[in-house]
Amino acid sequence: MKFLQEHHLKITTLTPVHIGCGEDYTPTDYVIDDETLFAFDSSIVSDALPKNIHQQLMRLVSGSRQDDVLKQIQGLFHEHRESLMARASHYLPVASGVAELYEQRIGQTAQQEEKGKKVINQLEIERTFYNPVSQMPVIPGSSLKGAIRTALLDFANNSKAVLPREKNNDLQKRLFDYNNFEKDPMRLIRLDDTIYTTNDGIQSEIRFAVNRSRSEPAQGKTGGTMAEDKGLYQLLETLPELNVRAYDSRLTIQKVSHLQQKNKLPSDEFYWDIEKIAHACNKFYWLLLEQEMNTIGQRSYVKPDWKQDVHQLLFGIKPLLESNKAMLLRVGRHSGAEAVTLNGVRSIKIMQGKDKSPTHESQPRTLWLAADAQNPRSGMVPFGWLLIEIDPPDNLPAILENLRSSPIIQNNNG
Repeated sequence: MKFLQEHHLKITTLTPVHIGCGEDYTPTDYVIDDETLFAFDSSIVSDALPKNIHQQLMRLVSGSRQDDVLKQIQGLFHEHRESLMARASHYLPVASGVAELYEQRIGQTAQQEEKGKKVINQLEIERTFYNPVSQMPVIPGSSLKGAIRTALLDFANNSKAVLPREKNNDLQKRLFDYNNFEKDPMRLIRLDDTIYTTNDGIQSEIRFAVNRSRSEPAQGKTGGTMAEDKGLYQLLETLPELNVRAYDSRLTIQKVSHLQQKNKLPSDEFYWDIEKIAHACNKFYWLLLEQEMNTIGQRSYVKPDWKQDVHQLLFGIKPLLESNKAMLLRVGRHSGAEAVTLNGVRSIKIMQGKDKSPTHESQPRTLWLAADAQNPRSGMVPFGWLLIEIDPPDNLPAILENLRSSPIIQNNNG
């Protein structure tokens, strides 16, 4: 018996994906020109800028009014962006609405708080997880493994209600029958960080994340969420949607059922093979994807070309899903509370606004969508969905080959 069973994974992004890394692009280390963000290290600024401009920058830095200084530095970099663009460490496209927002706000004051205090536009963009050497985006193996863990926990729970006052950590230990790390069955499963495998198309891009209501508004109501009513949004670097087989990873399962140290090993029922893992993931995530597609379709939020491509893809790939040769996962920012909670256990905290107590419900009332504009009503796409082929042949299935010729893919490649 082989101690390790390794499986090659090829990953297609169905939707934009953002997995935070704790870093931001800020307007003092990037400029935007012609719908492209050029990122640079601050250490190159002194060499990149003309001598007289660098001296001006030094005078600004030595000033005392910090808000005004930052605003002026932003404006200075934008004015002399061509010098900085030539020394960029990497560059990536931005949505047209993001480029417009940058042009409107760079170096400007956004608003004034009470008592006249100025609030500047810092235009920070949250960066997705990446390889610091190549600057290429990465889907961490921990994110893939976390999504698989949720599906396997849900399968073990089988939609049963949680015990009274049972905490999440205690719930997981009960469902997987362990009391210490050594007996946690997930330690027998390893997922490698992904490798970006194609030179075609866009590696990542900057999009808005906007919040929208799931339900139709009541009569006489606008139907906007609190975030929408206040015009709130996020700027995120995302992996683009429908990037076919853009990432490779490897899933390794340790086979330890023949070992004698039962007190240090998971229970026999939790020795999953790849087929059981895929079955649990598809059972859990397929229903969530169907529900979300219905919701965003009914509200006319979704981009029509994307919706058509995904419907055709899921119909064509369903035999692979049903035979456990492929699986759906949802990872990263704005995956939705349903994707990280279990059926039968789900209790989502719903904020009711100022001076009101929160409630707990079985599903959230809002969802976050990727958008190309600051305040759209349609043409959006959800976050976080992946299609993962397991030990696939080198040749593409016909449905994936056809997907590469779709308008969305052609735009990405352009």
